[in-house]
Amino acid sequence: MTPDKRNLASGVANATRNQLPRRLPLQFSSDIHVEEAMTENRRNCQFHRILVGYDGSEKAERALETALGFASASDAKVEILSVVRPPEPLNQSQAQETIDMARKHFERVLQRISEAARSNGVQVSSSIAVGHPAEEILECAEKIGADLVIVGQRGASKFEGISLGSVSERVLAYAHCPVLLTR
Repeated sequence: MTPDKRNLASGVANATRNQLPRRLPLQFSSDIHVEEAMTENRRNCQFHRILVGYDGSEKAERALETALGFASASDAKVEILSVVRPPEPLNQSQAQETIDMARKHFERVLQRISEAARSNGVQVSSSIAVGHPAEEILECAEKIGADLVIVGQRGASKFEGISLGSVSERVLAYAHCPVLLTR
């Protein structure tokens, strides 16, 4: 580096350093403890009931992780909803058999997730519905009075940024509360 560039670089660094506000240490009054302040922040959090749409996909896993993170930081309750979509018209017994297999699968998975979340102090409940995923998520959000819905985003085309998945797009458009999409 030439002397002129070195002087310029050190001058910019010194000017920037001198212009930046200095951080003040956090100070709490003597009658408020950190623990009490954290508890108060948790009580004032706007999310008390979080609904997560869970289908076992990678994006649903991220949505679940996000929900559990929010819940542990704010003492919110998490409802995990898995939706079994009935197969296209087959005969009635084949359709019922497919639905039953999917229910059993989600029951096992949701049980493990719930146990792990509870062991970390997060209040979790889970349910399984049969129907169209977006409709079931919206109905459940209304029924439980969700403050936040978290679902995974899916690209409906090979052009990732152009279109959301039909489920996440519908939930985002029609939910009565904020919706968070995870990638």
